[in-house]
Amino acid sequence: MKSLRWHFNQKQLDVFQKVGYELSDEKDYSDDEMSDMEEKISVYFQMHGLGDNDGVNSTGQICESIMDIFSEIN
Repeated sequence: MKSLRWHFNQKQLDVFQKVGYELSDEKDYSDDEMSDMEEKISVYFQMHGLGDNDGVNSTGQICESIMDIFSEIN
C-alpha cells in the first residue's frame, strides 16, 4: 500500500476529483486501487485530453504527468 497525495500537484489532484477520487494523506492505497485510478485517468485522457488534430491539450498534459508519476512509483 502506498500514500499517494503528496506526489501530485493541485491541477493533478483536480483531475483525480473529476474521475471520482479524492486522494488523502491519511490513506494508503492498494495496488488494485492504484490500477483503477490509472485506468480512470487513461479513459479521462482519451475523452478530454486530445485537442485539434489529436494533439494533446492542457488536460491531456496533466493526465500524462499523472501517468508518469504512477510509472515511477509502481
